[in-house]
Amino acid sequence: VEVCRRPLGAVAGIGPWNFPILCMFQKVAPAVVLGNTFVGKPSPFTPLSMLLIASLIKDCFPKGVLNMITADDSKFRAGAHLTAHPDIRKVSFTGSVPTGKAIMKACSDDVKRMTLEMGGNDAAIVRGDV
Repeated sequence: VEVCRRPLGAVAGIGPWNFPILCMFQKVAPAVVLGNTFVGKPSPFTPLSMLLIASLIKDCFPKGVLNMITADDSKFRAGAHLTAHPDIRKVSFTGSVPTGKAIMKACSDDVKRMTLEMGGNDAAIVRGDV
């Protein structure tokens, strides 16, 4: 068995409005640890939390490794531009099923790698026997 770790290059993460910091860091950490650069797009409903965190940790990384973009999606579709961009090699998304379908379609044009977490409403399931 041989394990090869090869960075992909630029990885995009599109985060949800609920738990924006936690969900974005679940995208940032693996991307950066494996040698990739990261472009994050927080939800347009909660952009300030991730912009603040990114400004606090930006000096922990070489310039250009951690990037955040925000936009009013009704005027400038930043997520659509990000997922269709040819330099983005992987997209990680947490959010709704309709948006996930649009991301899947955009990523299929140049066969990007994807991680889609769509439409979940049971983040924690508590069982009686545990």
